[in-house]
Amino acid sequence: MIYRTLGKQGLKVSCLGLGGVPMNHMAPEKIISLIRECHEYGINLIDIYMAQTWLRDSIGAAIAGKREEYILQGHIGTMEEDGNTVRTRNLSETKASFDALRRSLKSDYIDVGMLY
Repeated sequence: MIYRTLGKQGLKVSCLGLGGVPMNHMAPEKIISLIRECHEYGINLIDIYMAQTWLRDSIGAAIAGKREEYILQGHIGTMEEDGNTVRTRNLSETKASFDALRRSLKSDYIDVGMLY
């Protein structure tokens, strides 16, 4: 895998990343398997747009014990509503969703933020 340095923090990011949207249609065990297989090929970037708790929990389970080996991109301004991911500009909703993302991933931080 080829890696590039991202930003001033010097994050080493794989040239190929895993976009999370297709995971919406996968069972949790398939998500975990997919992420672990990508990791075996050196893919360390996961884009997490989706706000569904079950999906974020699945990603958290897949990276458990290896959090430092991943670069996680979280979308700021997305939240779960009626089981779907929706956009919001409401600050309290955004904060709550972002905190829920960190809890699901069992991480105190997200490496890269995407603002809406």
